[in-house]
Amino acid sequence: MADKLTLADINEALNHQITGGSAYQWSCYGLDARYIDYTISGTDVTATVIYDTETQEVYQAELCDEPNDLAYRWSNPDYHRSYLREAKKRGVNPNQAWDNLDFSDVSVDEWIQTALELMSQRPVQEEHLDLQETTDTTVELNLADTELLQLCLMAHERDITLNKLVNNILREYIDNYGTL
Repeated sequence: MADKLTLADINEALNHQITGGSAYQWSCYGLDARYIDYTISGTDVTATVIYDTETQEVYQAELCDEPNDLAYRWSNPDYHRSYLREAKKRGVNPNQAWDNLDFSDVSVDEWIQTALELMSQRPVQEEHLDLQETTDTTVELNLADTELLQLCLMAHERDITLNKLVNNILREYIDNYGTL
């Protein structure tokens, strides 16, 4: 059983459905803390992850299913006390997700399992099949977390999936240079 979450774990569990992010405004995690927001397509389920841009260490990860009043949180035990101190200083209830609902604190494994379950419940979108013969090939890419994050943000800006963005980049490269 793992005791730490990584950005790679989270991105994989949430299918890289990043919808936003910014610098984290509290000081409890240091100057390099940012957050990323995710929304599971076709649902009202969201996730927020606070992480360090230099080390890629995850400080906190939340999953929220507001229509069903479910809120799950994993907190990095190395930093949770610092978060609690700042929440107290700011007069914020550190356990409150929204209204009168508190977070359910979960382990890494429970967080990942819940994310995967929520992903599996999303509505399946119909795909329009092109009946032409396909020549698609599977290509495995090994990317650093920072490169993957940049690609996810580029896909988000273009309102397309990460897979479609990578396919477009590879097709453009092949069209210009003839081969990989």
